[in-house]
Amino acid sequence: MFESGRALFDPTADEHVTRRWALSLYGWYGFIGLFGVAVGLWKYGVSQPIHIAASAAAFLLSLVWLRTTLKSGPPTRRGFSLRLVILMLLGVGPSYISGLYK
Repeated sequence: MFESGRALFDPTADEHVTRRWALSLYGWYGFIGLFGVAVGLWKYGVSQPIHIAASAAAFLLSLVWLRTTLKSGPPTRRGFSLRLVILMLLGVGPSYISGLYK
């Protein structure tokens, strides 16, 4: 329950996220990215390429990180949170950018 001061400030003590948690979130983001590409092409065609590109990037990054997690084991908490922030920005960023220029 209580950790020593050394354990709190040790830079070499990287805690890992569970493999199941990482695989499930990367899988969901991959599915959402593929769904975004399909719906974007069906609804808008190629008139909004930034949305399709962001969805495709989220899909491809999720596949790469899913494969990496399967091959090398679970990521550290810091790396996992950074990857999730990147995926969230790919999901929200294009809508924000296109809203600025309307």
